[in-house]
Amino acid sequence: RLPKVRITVVRRSDSSGTTFLFTNYLSKVSKEWAERVGCGPAVNWPVGIGGQKNPGVCNNVARINGAIGYTEYTYGNQGTSFNVQHKFSPALKLESSLITSNYRFSTIEKKVANESYSQNYALNHTELKAGLTWIPTGKQTVKLGAGVVRYDLDRGSVDPHGEESLRVRVDLGKEQGLETAFYIDDNLAVGSRLNVYAGLRYSMFTALGPQSVRSYFPGAEMNDKNVSGTTTYNKNEQITTYQNPEIRSGLDFKVIKGGSLKLSVTQM
Repeated sequence: RLPKVRITVVRRSDSSGTTFLFTNYLSKVSKEWAERVGCGPAVNWPVGIGGQKNPGVCNNVARINGAIGYTEYTYGNQGTSFNVQHKFSPALKLESSLITSNYRFSTIEKKVANESYSQNYALNHTELKAGLTWIPTGKQTVKLGAGVVRYDLDRGSVDPHGEESLRVRVDLGKEQGLETAFYIDDNLAVGSRLNVYAGLRYSMFTALGPQSVRSYFPGAEMNDKNVSGTTTYNKNEQITTYQNPEIRSGLDFKVIKGGSLKLSVTQM
């Protein structure tokens, strides 16, 4: 719920790409805006007060009660996949995939000039998976397969932005991990209305180096004063592994055409 405060629009008083992107969006969602104001790096704003560059906008937003403005946030996502299918027989099929993706974003926080900062972040994902589907009868389907995923996370760093910023650079570090999984599922049709299925999935996640991991005194609070030692792991060296089986079972009963009753149980 918005407070009962008069809204003050704060916009750029100088020409900028940020203004172009914002007014371009407004022109697309509002026919009246497109006809009266339009889009561009600098426009004739019908309302509001101006601020010189992004720090000027952010300072006005922070200073004026009820003010709203716009700032920068960018992200990108790229991905590729390669899929192969092979039929050994009408009853046996193999499907395999190689998938890669890259997600990244960057942000600049400028609400308060002396606290302004920028940050970049990226996550790379590489996955290989393969699965067999076996249909021994018209009423039974058995699936089994395995997959492995490599994660490379770069948290980036928080850096001071602008001449007035008093921020101290902080490196947030990088992390790597490997996820593997094996599964088998069996689906059986019992009559024309009832399907019964059961499955087992075993998954593991391994944290990888390079990384430095602290150890703390038993029972002590985990802070700088209670560090008992540090272990350094080399590139791709195993740090720790988490593993867990997942047992799944259930049934699907068709009550009417287009409607069914489902019951499932998962143990993790």
